[in-house]
Amino acid sequence: MLLFENKQDKVEILDDHIATIEKVVEHCVKDFSKKCNHKIAVSVIIVDNEEMRLINMQNRNIDRPTDVLSFPMFEIDPFSEEFPEMELDLDTGYVLLGDIAVSAELTHQQAQEYGHSFHREIGFLISHGVFHMLGYDHESPEDEKRMMSLQEEVLSLLGLIR
Repeated sequence: MLLFENKQDKVEILDDHIATIEKVVEHCVKDFSKKCNHKIAVSVIIVDNEEMRLINMQNRNIDRPTDVLSFPMFEIDPFSEEFPEMELDLDTGYVLLGDIAVSAELTHQQAQEYGHSFHREIGFLISHGVFHMLGYDHESPEDEKRMMSLQEEVLSLLGLIR
């Protein structure tokens, strides 16, 4: 399930973009949801560069905007069959995996720089955030290859190709 909020007015976010975000989230969490036997929710907030700069400063002490940040509710080891204790929201029946903040301005700029669609770029950034919340990282070349492979698999399934 996607919990979505657009808190900026610099880049138009269409219903199609929200649908893309929702599909990416669903595909990224599908296997984890089956393994942990919970329905998973992810919160996504779209912000402008100034808001992202503030979020980045408050959370990472970096005084500049970044394209995507994720804030997991749990520490997950993607290679373990054991799961952290997860709080089920009794009203929705879902477990909130965490929050993702995306800069609409940087998403738009990067899509133009890389020569692909806004849909592709936002899908890439959302998948990146979700896989971070699922415990993947890109600290080593091997880890980065694994994480990028997972992202590309989801994006390819959804037709979000370069």
